[in-house]
Amino acid sequence: MTLPPATPEMTGRPLVSIIMANYRGGRFLNAALTSALSQTVRDIEIIVSDDASPDNSVEIIRAIMAEDDRVRLIEAPENGGPARARNRALDAARGEWIAIVDSDDYQHPQRLERLLAAARDHNADLVADDLLHFHDDNSQPISFLMLDHGLTQPFDLTTELFIRANTARSGLPTLGYIKPLIRRESLSALRYDTGLKVAEDYDLVVRLLAGGAKGYVVPDPTYLYRRHGGSISHRMSKTILTDMIDNHNRFVADCGPFDAPVQAALNARMKGMETDLAYERLVAAIKAKQMTKAIGILARAPALIGNLYRSLRERSARPEALPSTTASAGTKAQALILCDKALGADSLTRLKALAMQQEADTFATVTVPDGFMTEPLLTDPATYRDLWNHAERLGNPEALIVVCDGPAAVNAAGYLPRRNIAGLTGTKERPLS
Repeated sequence: MTLPPATPEMTGRPLVSIIMANYRGGRFLNAALTSALSQTVRDIEIIVSDDASPDNSVEIIRAIMAEDDRVRLIEAPENGGPARARNRALDAARGEWIAIVDSDDYQHPQRLERLLAAARDHNADLVADDLLHFHDDNSQPISFLMLDHGLTQPFDLTTELFIRANTARSGLPTLGYIKPLIRRESLSALRYDTGLKVAEDYDLVVRLLAGGAKGYVVPDPTYLYRRHGGSISHRMSKTILTDMIDNHNRFVADCGPFDAPVQAALNARMKGMETDLAYERLVAAIKAKQMTKAIGILARAPALIGNLYRSLRERSARPEALPSTTASAGTKAQALILCDKALGADSLTRLKALAMQQEADTFATVTVPDGFMTEPLLTDPATYRDLWNHAERLGNPEALIVVCDGPAAVNAAGYLPRRNIAGLTGTKERPLS
């Protein structure tokens, strides 16, 4: 796939503005920014909107800015939440496209190239990819937002589908988690709802779609979504659900009337949120030992007994945490050697020597499946899990040096978080640690 990046001389502005809100993300910023700067589309700007972080975030951002003038920093005088931070960055963005990313995640190096090609080929205003979820302490196996739901082929993202996919117990993946690439013209003056602590991404996308933007999704897991102890919790609460219901009502008032399928989806979503709100009130009453109140809630909504049962069953079925494979301080680096075909002794020796130049002393060699060469989109999640299993045997995948021999190996390496990547004929990325 070839998509020549526009140059500043051609456009007068960057092709893509990467918007990155940050709060206390110093531990991950170097990795996230290096991942963004390593995109095959070079005509980008990265706007980091720091939300008054008390850690060393600003120091890290300024150090990277000194090395690459595509990075820009916006500092807030006080903490105002992720929606305000993103809005400040959107106001400053100059790109023809806007990419929304988080300051603790990774991107496949070809991610923007692939999304821009999909937008061009399908005349889309908003494009998105699958999310590969990983835990930074390796406490749980990786998972996928879409592939794990059987969504293996590209699809149009309509207003109705997006609403249904953000409705409780719909059986669909929660597409409100997507990290979209948005055409600037479609976004116009639309901004995030600063009154929301959860679902602000959903609100922005649903308003875009309802306003006529064409959405398209390629379920290629080129966005690596980190889960860690400092992640913002998405656990529902009475306050959060009340805010979401108020936001839902504002959307209906602002963007309606709707055709029958969309209105039916909106009704189902409202019913789901009302059920969840009743459930939260029930749980609060039980915890407070207010049994009369709890019985009254159940009398009005007896189906909540099923919610309680499902909650207890899910809690008991929750998988045990895997042993952490985070490398201990002072250990030397491990190298994962990825190759397109089985290697002879001489080739393997050369690749190991390249890894040893990066101070690696432990090696694993993997011949990647043919799919990584023949097509960028692999529809079998087991292929990605097998790659991660090889990496995890060496320890924390983020601490790995990945050595690539061939284009399929380079493509495969993009689906791993990695400290370093090198190739016999390629260039080395800036180390992430």
